[in-house]
Amino acid sequence: MKIKFFVVLFLLIIGVSCKNETVPKESNYPENIVGTAQGESYTVTSADVIQPEWEKYLSDKSSSIETFEIIKGRTTGDAVKDFYMLVGKCKDGQTIAALLDLKGNNFYFNQANPVAVRCHGTCTGGCLPIATAIKGAVFLSCSPCADCIKTDHFL
Repeated sequence: MKIKFFVVLFLLIIGVSCKNETVPKESNYPENIVGTAQGESYTVTSADVIQPEWEKYLSDKSSSIETFEIIKGRTTGDAVKDFYMLVGKCKDGQTIAALLDLKGNNFYFNQANPVAVRCHGTCTGGCLPIATAIKGAVFLSCSPCADCIKTDHFL
């Protein structure tokens, strides 16, 4: 009888100690849908997921992104072509942007260039992200102003 008691107790202890703990997984937000397109109207649908990730890139940790916007533009550089980018704007003038791909009616982060660019500075015209086409590829940089500083962050 004592042996059965100890066997049951042993199995109970093993069962309790082997419970599964949930391990927080890393965010895979760059693979998710960023937003949607309805004609020429664009809506950001994942701001709540993107915002905490992008706020890690800000130079002032007390700063926060106030708005997100999907913008369609035309590149400068070797060739003029259309592009889409997600732009996050902060009250202190910092902006963060990343290129997007439009697939059907959904926007995704560009996987060929998975970089978020942070622009900050005191330019009179603004320190803003711009897209440049070089040898067929599109890259983001910041306004060509002496006070505009660019920092790249991989998504």
